[in-house]
Amino acid sequence: MSIKWSSVRFRGDPDPLRLSSVAPREFSEVFEPLDYTPYYPRVIETSGRFTITRSAAVYPSLRLTKHTLYKRLYSFLQINAISIASLATRGSESPARGNGQYGIIHSAWSTGYYHWLTEGLPRALLLKQAFPDATALLPTPRYAPFLESLAAVGQKDPEFFPGGKNVRLIDPILTTCPDYIATTAPSVLRNLRQHILKSFEVPQNTPSRKIYVSRARSRSRYVINEEEVTSSLIKKGFEVVYAEELSFRDQVILFNQSRVLVSIHGAGLSNALFMQPGSSVIELLPYRNGVLDYHRGRNSLRHDACYVRLSAAMNLNYSFIQCSQSTPRYKRTLNSDIHVNVNDLDRALEAVY
Repeated sequence: MSIKWSSVRFRGDPDPLRLSSVAPREFSEVFEPLDYTPYYPRVIETSGRFTITRSAAVYPSLRLTKHTLYKRLYSFLQINAISIASLATRGSESPARGNGQYGIIHSAWSTGYYHWLTEGLPRALLLKQAFPDATALLPTPRYAPFLESLAAVGQKDPEFFPGGKNVRLIDPILTTCPDYIATTAPSVLRNLRQHILKSFEVPQNTPSRKIYVSRARSRSRYVINEEEVTSSLIKKGFEVVYAEELSFRDQVILFNQSRVLVSIHGAGLSNALFMQPGSSVIELLPYRNGVLDYHRGRNSLRHDACYVRLSAAMNLNYSFIQCSQSTPRYKRTLNSDIHVNVNDLDRALEAVY
């Protein structure tokens, strides 16, 4: 019988290496392995001339490149192939200000909000603390929406790679990428959270708001019966939120004030980072399509556990609901639209109140 929903209350800073022992059995059937080795970002000082690509490869040193990319062989080979093609077509150039002290904080994946918040920003904060005068370099203006978050960790004057090209640097300061997705250490995430809350002077009041983060204005992954879901949640005192329309500061304040968050799997759940311990996250997931949903980067057929791990790191209550989806049986469900059973949602909400 298919698992509809389940929940867990994370308390007392559970050990990432033994996270599966805390969660109910259903989690092991729905998600990739929950246990992980925590990642702590590091600074690497280099000596010499290097070319940093838009995808964060460091040439001519494959040894250094191993510290700026995920460690899955497929990902490593893919990003190096992309980087070589980028060098051939775009070329490289030194920064406009010449050879100042520059730091690298991006990866090939950090334009995604989850990756930026849980991987890129901790690296930016570390760079600021270790080298206060270093300038953070970002590869493209696609990172412009993240400038407000960079300012919150003290990186107020970052620069972009020159002219859309790759960048040539002397003695760049590197910050390390995690070996695998969703493995940033809980202490690193909590430190980032406190730093940003302090930067924005967010008062620590008891959270009371209940929010539904809608993807109705996004490009993919919709709730098919959105009107039915929002109508049901509004009657229970929920607010409907479109996170992409809020400034970073407003998102931080909103999620810090919220005691219940409901959303389909997506970037909006990343802001659970700012929720207060004991608050609740409910993630809406599509049923999977078996072997067609195999993910090479995670080497798994099951759902991505990133928001389970994030909830554990922040000492939140976490629930998932599996939903029927619109994808044909012969396709992957990565960007599926889903139909939420409102009765299942009600039961999940009752479990967290």
